[in-house]
Amino acid sequence: MAKTILVPIDLNHDKTFERVFAAVREQADKAGGASVRLVTVVPNFSAGMFPYVSHEMIDETRAEAENKLQAVGREWLGDDIEWTAEVHVGAVARSIVDSAGERKADLIVMASHDPTSIDLLLGSVADQVVRRAHCSVLIVRQ
Repeated sequence: MAKTILVPIDLNHDKTFERVFAAVREQADKAGGASVRLVTVVPNFSAGMFPYVSHEMIDETRAEAENKLQAVGREWLGDDIEWTAEVHVGAVARSIVDSAGERKADLIVMASHDPTSIDLLLGSVADQVVRRAHCSVLIVRQ
């Protein structure tokens, strides 16, 4: 049973929250109470293709993401489940997998959308996480 559940959240896709958090609650109940770690990742636009994005802008985006993630946790998990939240800056899939490893997560529960043509070429974040994670991954479709 999963004692530590990592839940990557795309704050721009709130349509997925209901199904993701239903799956999280189900898995936490099966485990007899699990610790849930909400994670969101702010892409590091100051590296690579977007060198003109300032560090201040990334810091502001990170702070905004922290506030939104805390609100999501309060709304969808409340006090019923032990949860914490963290925001990373970097490559999305790599940050999720690294966080799962660092937190010794037993399970990752994440949403996935219907693939687009660019996903078929590059692979979706969910696909990359499934291939790289060292724990079980539960993908919840919209």
